[in-house]
Amino acid sequence: MGPFSYFKVDLRNEAETPFIKNSLLVASANANLHDLKAELKANHDTELYGAVSGVLSNGLNIVARPNEFVFEFQNKGNAKVSIFDTLIAKIDLQNDYSATVKPDNQHLNTVAVARLNQYKMFYNLTVNNDQNEAALIVAMDGEANLDFLTSPISIPELDLPFVDFKTPAISELNLYEQTGLDKILTTTEQTVDVDAKIVYQKRKAAPLVDVMGLVHIPHLGDLITELSLKSAILNLNANAGLYTEDNVVFRLGATTVSVFEGLNAKLDGTTSLTTKSGLKLANSLSLENRHIEGTHDSSITVSSETFEPAVSVATIAKISLPILNLEANQNLVADTKTKANAVSTLRVKADFNIPMIKAVGKAEVDHSLKLEGAFEYLSMESSTRANMDGTVHEDYLVLGVLDNEFNLYLNNDGLRSTSKIIADAKLNHGTDKLFGMDVNENLAVEASLSRVYAVLKYTSNNEADLFSFNTNGKHIAQATIDFAPVSSLIADIEIDISQPSSLGELTIFEKTVAEVTADKQKISTNTKFISPLYSTNLAAEVEGNAPVFKVTFKSSATSVIVFLEYDLDASTSAKFEDEALNMDSKVVLTHSDMTMNVNHATSQALRKRRQADDSVSHHTLNVDITSPTFTDMNIRFAARRDGISGSVSTPHNGFLGLQLSGRVPSQMNARFYGRYPSAPEDDVDILAIRSSPKDADKMTLQISYNMEAPKVLLSELKMKLPSILSSFTVFADKYQITTKMSDLKDSVLNRINEAYAAAINYDDQMSQLSIFYRNTIVEYQKSVQVLLDAVIKVLRETQFKVPGSEEMTTLPEVLKKLTTSIAAMLDATIQITYENMEVYYNAFIDNISSIK
Repeated sequence: MGPFSYFKVDLRNEAETPFIKNSLLVASANANLHDLKAELKANHDTELYGAVSGVLSNGLNIVARPNEFVFEFQNKGNAKVSIFDTLIAKIDLQNDYSATVKPDNQHLNTVAVARLNQYKMFYNLTVNNDQNEAALIVAMDGEANLDFLTSPISIPELDLPFVDFKTPAISELNLYEQTGLDKILTTTEQTVDVDAKIVYQKRKAAPLVDVMGLVHIPHLGDLITELSLKSAILNLNANAGLYTEDNVVFRLGATTVSVFEGLNAKLDGTTSLTTKSGLKLANSLSLENRHIEGTHDSSITVSSETFEPAVSVATIAKISLPILNLEANQNLVADTKTKANAVSTLRVKADFNIPMIKAVGKAEVDHSLKLEGAFEYLSMESSTRANMDGTVHEDYLVLGVLDNEFNLYLNNDGLRSTSKIIADAKLNHGTDKLFGMDVNENLAVEASLSRVYAVLKYTSNNEADLFSFNTNGKHIAQATIDFAPVSSLIADIEIDISQPSSLGELTIFEKTVAEVTADKQKISTNTKFISPLYSTNLAAEVEGNAPVFKVTFKSSATSVIVFLEYDLDASTSAKFEDEALNMDSKVVLTHSDMTMNVNHATSQALRKRRQADDSVSHHTLNVDITSPTFTDMNIRFAARRDGISGSVSTPHNGFLGLQLSGRVPSQMNARFYGRYPSAPEDDVDILAIRSSPKDADKMTLQISYNMEAPKVLLSELKMKLPSILSSFTVFADKYQITTKMSDLKDSVLNRINEAYAAAINYDDQMSQLSIFYRNTIVEYQKSVQVLLDAVIKVLRETQFKVPGSEEMTTLPEVLKKLTTSIAAMLDATIQITYENMEVYYNAFIDNISSIK
């Protein structure tokens, strides 16, 4: 008998019970010590009957040896279960487990199956590891039949206890339709399959990768994942992988297929890191779908020799929706190989359809940007172009265009920049234009430490016809500026705005020209303003060429109120010569009822001279008034160091003059005199004053006056009253203000009569000269006040028609309408003017007070 080396056992068992029809167990075990192997096998089958009927089976197999271990277990069962007499459930179950372990391979697997009538679930998990890879694999699938939901059901009325409430009865309820499943599912038989896998592919060698001497990346294996999902509605396949054989690469992919076209999609992505000849990181991504689609590619590269970076980015995106379709394309390239530069472009195209407001149209946008730079300079170029056209409510057409360019260049010498903007927008109703506007602007600038040069050109047109308002305008602006901070300023600025409308015409024109250098100074401005009620034109110019300077001023106005129309032409020249300032001024004012011509000349020494003569300082003023409506008038005034003379005369009313001579108070002569129209060559003294020295500190003053002269003058005035009244009547008829001018005529006539009565009733015994002049001044003030009150009343109550309107209105009513929106601004302006005038007035009074 040899040594103990083999062992074996066999087992068999059968049994029966009231619910087990048959049960059989068969098992065997053996061991071989010589081969170092042990094995166990067992099978068990059971047949059930009664409320639960079916077959259950189990199997077990175990093998063990030094270089291998095997484990297997199977469990299966199928049965029928009677829940109610008419409801039977069919059940299938399966669970299988297996495992194999070897030194160079390990494998594990489990399977599970479950079925309940029309519902089924399958599960499979596998884990495997060997010298080449390690993997995890999962598979799942399920089945369901929802046909029972299509059968209508009825629920009777139910009484809820304790709450005294009845639920309403429900009849013929189709859950498949009411829940909306019939619109989502194509069939009642639904299946779902899911497969997933994760695999790690091993590398036999694992050297280190040196990236530019900075980053150390070990050589790893590849990691791969896969996912698959299948159903009656949607199929999905996705995969992702990390690969490290030569470079580090990550890949991602996914695909969906569906009965609904909108759910069909494909996604692919890749990211790679390359370490050969430097460092490069690249990304790629793409998405395909009926509604969303796009691609993206980008890379960042760094040279291992020069460490120069380079960037590249490209993106394309598409959106497709029922109301909007959009496509965008973007590109960016940048590097520093020879110099830093970057180029970027973006293009967008879109079309829209919004049924709610019946809006249909399309739009496009193109944008580009270019940058270039080095240590010596920087350059930038930008461009944007866009357009849009569409319709709203079918009959309304909307159009829009934009073109914009911008360039800039900067270096050690300075900056250069140009800009261009072209824009156009329109809104039409059929063939009728409702609104339109276009803009064209060009700007160029050159700047350095020694000079700034800029040119601007702007043009804009607009048109509107909305409701009862229409307008058609044109706006123009041009400007040229050349400025050298230490030497010159040359500027030419022009603004022209024309905006006629159904409310009237509004026009604003302004032009300013400046030329200022060391040798020549010239500044001129011209302004034109036209409105429905009042239009004015103003031009001013200052010109200097040392030692001569000249100022000219022109202004004119037209109005529906003819009385406000005028023309004004003025000029002033100044000359600095021989330490003296010489100024000559001329003013011509033209009105439909009068023309005024003013000449003014002055010469003033800039500093005192030891031997000043009369030619150094003098002052003259001549005013000539020609009036076809009233009468002509001449005013003369002259002042020198040794005297003053002045006069007022009219061709039909005579002459009044004043003379004052003498340099010291004790040797002064003064006289106030007149000339009658009947004897214009003879002087009639009204008042004479003569002074002479008496003692060292005293002087004698002789005064003589003619009391008959004022009476004669007023008598002559009364004789002229008929012609004066006739002039007033013609003036009133001309401006259709007869009633108001009649009141003014009566007031003037009364004041003349009162003055005449005061003169002829003068008491000879009243010898005080001051009383005479005091009475005269009081009467003059009363007359002026009456005249002003009458004029204000005329302007306040005179009615006229505004262009485009048949309604009579007054000047205050029109001004109130025109100034409502700018009242605050006018109030502030008046306040500032008042404060400034107060300062000037106080300074003037101080200067007058200092004169003795």
